Amino acid sequence: MCDHDLDFTNDYQRPRYPWEKTNADQYGSGVVVSKITGRPTNLFPGGVALLWSPFYMVTTLAATVIGSILGHGREFSPWGRLFQYSVMYSGVVFALGAMLLICRLLAKDHGHRAAVTTIVIILFGTNLLHYTVIEPSYGLRTS
Repeated sequence: MCDHDLDFTNDYQRPRYPWEKTNADQYGSGVVVSKITGRPTNLFPGGVALLWSPFYMVTTLAATVIGSILGHGREFSPWGRLFQYSVMYSGVVFALGAMLLICRLLAKDHGHRAAVTTIVIILFGTNLLHYTVIEPSYGLRTS
């Protein structure tokens, strides 16, 4: 989306930001080359990226507007914190949306009390709360 190609070579070779704990290619995907295309492979499916794309596009628009107002002194790289935060907050939005949907569906047939009890059990009885609050950039909530 940013460099308008599906060649991940330059993405795997980008410099590491000071706030990142690992390199972009921490799994060594850049060394696994497809025999068909001759390019590095990407081990991750694109479904989560499709769900994140509206948040990414809004952030791109906001970064463009802010950059034009304040000047381009700030860094608005897609690997930067602004874009990372937009993806992380999208996880919270998806988790809340799923909880509301489940609650409404259950309330139709089983009543409001059973629906809310089920939501509380799902939220605190599974790892959903952890991956929504502590590790929000993981794509687990969207699945």
